[in-house]
Amino acid sequence: MQVQIAAETMEFLQGFMGRINTQDNRSTRLPIYYTIQEDVVEHNRDTETGDTVYAHTDEFDEIGGIEDLRKYLIERYTEDGEKDLVEKVKKADEFDLEEIANDDKYLNIEKVGRHESTRHREFFLTEEACHKHIEENKHHYTNPKSFVHHAWRHPELEKLMEALGEITGLGFNRK
Repeated sequence: MQVQIAAETMEFLQGFMGRINTQDNRSTRLPIYYTIQEDVVEHNRDTETGDTVYAHTDEFDEIGGIEDLRKYLIERYTEDGEKDLVEKVKKADEFDLEEIANDDKYLNIEKVGRHESTRHREFFLTEEACHKHIEENKHHYTNPKSFVHHAWRHPELEKLMEALGEITGLGFNRK
């Protein structure tokens, strides 16, 4: 069977296989793929594990630790002209500070759990495509970096790479 391939399609496939065959596999057996690894901070009511911080509970908008809460309350009450509350906040210990925040019906602040982790997003066959995507879309990620994965026991991807190598005449370099 003979298949007609447009010149621009063949040019793309040859460039693609050239990148596949020459990219750094980061000491990972081929076939590989890339994802974007990003840092994730989650807030929830679990204060038994992880760090605890103060946050607006409407959307878990983090304020920070006890001194951050003190600073936040001082700024808020200073803006509102609440001099007595500012002085009370300055002198308050942690327990009293939490009580002041809890008594303010407009704040909705509580102590919450802060849990840090990473997650992997997107899917790329070349490191170049992954880095280009990060550069163009980094505003959507928190501390993004490319991460390589081995497509372990993925014979379909391995066969696809072999077929593309055969079609382009470049082979599939397994390094």
